[in-house]
Order: sequence, then structure tokens, then C-alpha cells
Amino acid sequence: MAVEKARLYWADYLRAFVVMLVVNVHACATYSHVGGWYLQIGKDPPFLVKSLLAAWQAHIHSFFMGLLFFLAGYFAHLSLVRKGTTPFVKERFLRLALPAFVYMALFHTIIVMLTAGDKAPHSPVGFYLYYVQKTSYLLDTGHLWFALFLLMISVVFAWYRQARPLAQGVDTPLETVQAKPVLLVGLSLVFASFLVRIWFPVRYGFHDFQPCYFSQYIIAFAAGIYTARHEGLTVLAASPLARRAGICALCCSPLFLGLLYVLGGKVETVYFGGLRWQAFGFAAWEQFTGLGLSLGLLSIFSQKLNVDSPKMRWMAERSFGVYVFHGPVIVVLAVLLKPVHTSPFILVGVVTVLGIVVSHIVAAAVSKIPGLAKLF
Repeated sequence: MAVEKARLYWADYLRAFVVMLVVNVHACATYSHVGGWYLQIGKDPPFLVKSLLAAWQAHIHSFFMGLLFFLAGYFAHLSLVRKGTTPFVKERFLRLALPAFVYMALFHTIIVMLTAGDKAPHSPVGFYLYYVQKTSYLLDTGHLWFALFLLMISVVFAWYRQARPLAQGVDTPLETVQAKPVLLVGLSLVFASFLVRIWFPVRYGFHDFQPCYFSQYIIAFAAGIYTARHEGLTVLAASPLARRAGICALCCSPLFLGLLYVLGGKVETVYFGGLRWQAFGFAAWEQFTGLGLSLGLLSIFSQKLNVDSPKMRWMAERSFGVYVFHGPVIVVLAVLLKPVHTSPFILVGVVTVLGIVVSHIVAAAVSKIPGLAKLF
């Protein structure tokens, strides 16, 4: 069974960078009023401002969670090979389920209380007790849906591998990256997304789970497993195809998104799902853009950042903690900055930078609490 043995520092740094993009997207949602988030500050921004922020969010959203699931699948295979099924599943429950339930029971409720403001019917303690007793708070995952969904597919993967173990020596290392398999992955992403969105359009969700993106996450996770099995991450990232795909996505995707909007009309719901050519066009744009940008980031990080940097390693080790705690951090920062009246772009930048810094500080502080170091 093939397992990449060399420490790939750049992959850890890439994962930390993508988590920072998550912080940025949620800061954008706070001021663009595009996408679901706890808090939206001020009035709806002007059309141009909203369009630019929405386009930025769409580009980031096309790949950031899919790339996290790809890396999760890659590391899940290595961990399962190293630990075996039972220890792997136990560790997944500890690292994913416990933080998610703590967040849902404590932090999510506090955020809801903060954003309720004067509408809150009780004192802080009374509101908390009311919320946990009278609502389905354990289904309100916030952004920790990622941890629970990753837990589910990780457990399914472990059980499948236990039922159908891999034969020794069947996974030959990947030597080259061909365009055809990558294109087939892209087409699979497009058609799977389009078909799912016939019934579950974009912005349709069930307690923070959005089925319209599940196909991308599952395919990305499976691709990560395949890449790990064939020791292919370094080869994939170093391939000319990855670099070219990244350049192509970076240069062409804004033009195609603009063209799609001009031809498809201004009614945004036609792009979100159903048997419409606009929905297929948006799925095609989104998935190929996401695939190209993901490959481009793999190329950049593998070539430029494959070094053992203590500072970057410190940030990478706290990336999951940053993911968990950035929600309340962003909400508090946005509330504190409410009196500041300036450009939404400036506010997004300030909240993003401060959100990243403060979230790292919080994650580092929490990790020093006995028993929590392995969680955050």
C-alpha cells in the first residue's frame, strides 16, 4: 500500500491559508449581505460594491471548502493506514464531533444572543436557558457543519475500507499527471452539482447543511484519498498542468462569470438550480473555476512554501482552532466596528485581518487549557 512518507509542510500551510479565506468570506458576507451569516451590518450596499464583493465571494466559494475536503481525504487515508480503523474512528470523533458539539451548545448560542440585540426576550442567562431548552440548537451547527460532515464521510470511508481492505502492492505511485483524468473530474463535478441542484438549489439548507455543495465535497474527499493511495500529491502539485490550470482559472473565470451574467439575466435564482441553462452554466463555471484555482494553489504552495518555518508551522497547527473560533470573533469585531462609517471594502479588510489575528490568539490560548491541546 503506497503512503507518502516525506513531511509536506506546504500542505499544512495551504490548509491554514484556506482557513484564512474562510474568515475573509464570512467578513465579506457581513458587509456584502450576500450569503448566510450570523450578522449583516448596515443597509444593503450599492450595486457596484455588492457585485464586486459577491464576485469575490463566488470565486473563493468555488474552491475553498472543496480544497479543504481534498486535503482532509488525503490525510485521512494516511491516518487510517497508520492507525487502523478503530483508533482512526475514535480520533475522528474526538477531533471533530466534540468541538462541533461544544460550539453548538455554547458559542453558537452566544452569537445568536449577541446578534439578537434588543430583540432578545430575556437576560443573557435567561436567553441561553431559553435557547437550549426551547429550540433545536443541536441542529444549528453554524460553520461547524464542516466538522460534522467531514466526520460522517470519514467514518463511512473507514468502514468501507474495513469491509474491503486494499491488497498490498496494488497502488502504483503516480508518475505523471494527464489532462484527461483531470478533465473527467471537472466534468463529474459539473454534472453532479447541476443534478443535485435540480432538487436542492443554492441557498437551500437544512440547519446549516447545504446539499447543493455536497457532491463537490464528496468528490474532492475521494480525490484526496486516491492521491494519497498513489503517492501523488507532490507529483500533482509539481505538474505543469496544475500551474496552467491555476493561471487559466485566474485569468478566464472572471470573464466567463461576467459573460454568464450578461447572457443569463439579472434574476439570480435562475443560476441556483433547476432545469435551466443558467444553472448548468453557473455549475460549470463554479466547478471548473474551483478545480483550476485549487490546482494553482497546490502548485504555488508546493514550489514556494515547502520549508520548515516555525512561525508558519505554529499557524498551521492552530488552523482548526481558527476555523472553530473565527465565527464569534468576527461577530464581536463587526459589532464593535458598527459606529465606523467607511467603505465596505475597508471594513472587510479590517475585520479579515483582525479576525485572523484574534482567532489565532484565541486558538493558542484555548490550546493551553489541559485536555484541549489535541482538539484545537
